[in-house]
This record gives sequence, C-alpha cells and structure tokens, in this order.
Amino acid sequence: MLKFITLMLLFALLTSGCDTPEQFNPFLQPFSQKTARGLEIILSAGCIMEQETALATAIVLFTDGTRRPAESVIWESRDALIAAIDRYGIITGRAPGNARIIARLDDISAEAEVEVRRKIDYGKIRISEVFYDATGADDGLEFIELYNDNDYACDIEGMSLTDGSSASRPLVLPEGSVVEAHSCAVVGQSPDAFYSLFGAYPDFGCFTFTLNNSGETVVLSSPGGERVDIVYIEGGADGFAPDETWGSATMPSAPAGSSLSRTGAGDTDTCADWAAGTPSPGRL
Repeated sequence: MLKFITLMLLFALLTSGCDTPEQFNPFLQPFSQKTARGLEIILSAGCIMEQETALATAIVLFTDGTRRPAESVIWESRDALIAAIDRYGIITGRAPGNARIIARLDDISAEAEVEVRRKIDYGKIRISEVFYDATGADDGLEFIELYNDNDYACDIEGMSLTDGSSASRPLVLPEGSVVEAHSCAVVGQSPDAFYSLFGAYPDFGCFTFTLNNSGETVVLSSPGGERVDIVYIEGGADGFAPDETWGSATMPSAPAGSSLSRTGAGDTDTCADWAAGTPSPGRL
C-alpha cells in the first residue's frame, strides 16, 4: 500500500508542470469577433402593458450556423420614456407607444421593437343602458350599452357580459373591441333585429342569453373575471338579487318599450343611478 501511494505522489510531481488542454465550452469561451456574423434579440413578449415587464435575450449568430446566448451585452433603449431596459435585459413599459431596444456586443449590434399598451382602468368601463323589454316580442331587440369613462380609447377585448342565470353563456368581447374615450358602444342581441328597430347596427354582438322582463341581473366582468359593474333590474334575477346597499328590492324598472339608463356620470352602485326613458343606444 505504501509503495502504491509513493508511486502516485511521484506521478503527480512529474506531471504538475505540464500544460494540459481545457475542455472546450462555448458558454465559457470569450466572444470571438472573427467567427460571429451577427446578433439577434429574442423578446419574451413583443407587447406589454404599462408597468409590466418583458425579458430581452441577445443571441450570437456564428458563421458556421451555430448560435449561443451572448455575454456582457450592453443594453439600450432609444425610447426610454416608452420602455426602459436594465443591464440584465429586463424591459419595463412606461408609456404607450413603440420603443426600440438595442443590444451591443463589441462592434456588432441588433435592434428589436417592443410595443407598450396603455394599462386599462376597467373600473371605468360601465353598463350605461339596458333595453330588456321591447314592446311586443323581445326577440333579438334587447341591447346592453357600455360607457368608457377613461380619458383614452380602451380595447375591451376579453371583457364579458352575462345575465343572472348560471346556465347562460357569457358574451366575451372579441379582438378589436374598442370604445373611444368618454363614448358608448352597444352590444346587441341580434344585429338584424336591432337594425329593424333603431335603423343602425350595434357595435358588438351577439349575446345569446335573454333578459327577463320581470327581474334580471346584468353583470360586466374584466378579462380576468373580476366583476366590474352590475345592475339589478326589478329586484334582480332569482339567486342574483341585490343586498340592502342597492337601495330597493324592486327598482329600477322600465315599462315595455323603454330602457334603463344611467342618470349621470356618477356611480354609487345603487338603484339611484338608473332611470327609465326612451331608448337611445350609442348616444349619451
């Protein structure tokens, strides 16, 4: 055993001064300008909301077709008031618009664009009018009007409307559903039936549920499913009745041919916000 240990120590002494090659690891090797043909930026998201973040990653493109993440990249935003980027490639949206993100590595660079969208205050999107009881048959004539109380146009894609029935299928507003600032948009039950009564087509449609003439609840929800606004008509629907803060177990109410509209810009979440009148879809 002692002889074996002696031989091992001797071998170590003999080889300690020799230069042995290290195993090649492209992630640990210094960047070589000679073999690189360019740089590419990969974004985790090309579109973010104000105050949201995305990650930018720089990729080195080599002449032999290989790629690897770049190290020691210098990041820059040419539109820092719209989107800022830190040393780690984390982009933060600051204001609506398009920002150009630059990655620099030695004397090569790459550029990418990120869109920053305004963060919508869904709490200012409200139900502003409900036409639930037409004269005669209601088929296809019902409508729900929405009002945007924000100071900017809002894309309300993903918001949903439903009535007070657990069996009803909500209407989810599709891509491109935009409401201008301080303006209304109408969601119709049937475009053709709506046109026959009002001489115009609704902005959005169509919802498949039917509003009950003797008690109904209409709910507007955000894309994330949070309740944004609610109106209890004639005491609400069975199982979806208001609590005492609503102010009435029977109001608001509108006779056949009339609709319920908000009485002003305020929102007290009570029956006092509503009054019956002539239907005026799309008009404040």
